[in-house]
Amino acid sequence: MGSKDIAEKHFEEINKVFADIVNGTLFGGQQTVKEEDLFDLPARSQFKADTSKLHEQERDIAKRWAKEGIVFSIIGIENQTVVDRDMVLRVISYDGASYKSYSSDHSLTHNPND
Repeated sequence: MGSKDIAEKHFEEINKVFADIVNGTLFGGQQTVKEEDLFDLPARSQFKADTSKLHEQERDIAKRWAKEGIVFSIIGIENQTVVDRDMVLRVISYDGASYKSYSSDHSLTHNPND
């Protein structure tokens, strides 16, 4: 992992920065996601493939967006310096693992501070 990637991850981990990126990208700049409504999620997840072999995957940044005890979404950011045509498939896998892990441990209307 290059130093540029590490620097980007550290910058994007800041809730205010993450919210600004999401609001600018998904909501046309409207301040929909607030920094106080974001909660860090683990970047690593494990899964068993068809071979029953345990695999581990790591994403750049993942946060839970929740307000007043209701989870709206799990949002991830993946950085690229070169085009990776398989990125969309990797992101689908990351998102699925994040939702599965979270829903296994919590109800989606559970207190987000737990």
